[in-house]
Amino acid sequence: MLPEKTWSRLHIDRVITFLCFNWLVVTDAYTKYPCIHATQSVSAKSRIKLLQEYFGFTHTVVTECAATFKSDKFQEFCKENGIVHLTGAPYHPVTNGATERLVQTFKQSLKKSDKAPKDALQDFLQNYRRNPLSNGYSPSEFLNGRQIHTKIDTVLPSPAHTAQGKQAKEATKSQKSNRQLPVTPSSGYVQGRQSMLCVIVWITRRSRS
Repeated sequence: MLPEKTWSRLHIDRVITFLCFNWLVVTDAYTKYPCIHATQSVSAKSRIKLLQEYFGFTHTVVTECAATFKSDKFQEFCKENGIVHLTGAPYHPVTNGATERLVQTFKQSLKKSDKAPKDALQDFLQNYRRNPLSNGYSPSEFLNGRQIHTKIDTVLPSPAHTAQGKQAKEATKSQKSNRQLPVTPSSGYVQGRQSMLCVIVWITRRSRS
């Protein structure tokens, strides 16, 4: 059974000691939007801190039966923030299976990459969040209401992005041309200056006579 809205049920998994990091894998059950963090600690405190960085507290979290999630500190965190904590695959086997597939895909992607683990992670997340689901929408479109911008957009830009690029170039050209134009006084300003000089000369002559 799917949750009624986005970010109301999160599935949390962990990948221990992969490429010299500990990893926290979080998936929104409704949109399949993934969040993956590399950490040096497996403590409940570090897990809580990462969860607090997301889009507000969720209604339900589904985790494995690891000591981190069974700890008193994590249980207290859930209780204080009104979060229902479920453990084990029997509660939601389909979604847990999807989370496990995400973990495997994530590990395979980072193994194949020649980039540093954290840089390779960003490439993986961008592509995963952008790829459409079976309903035709990507996790990013489901959660954020828009498609995220990636490198592929520079190769195949949308009409809107092409128009925005042209507008930006025209604005840059206009700013450069305005800076290059010489600043000249207006005709009214010149005439006023000339009249003032004539008055000063006339007053000087009168005072001498």
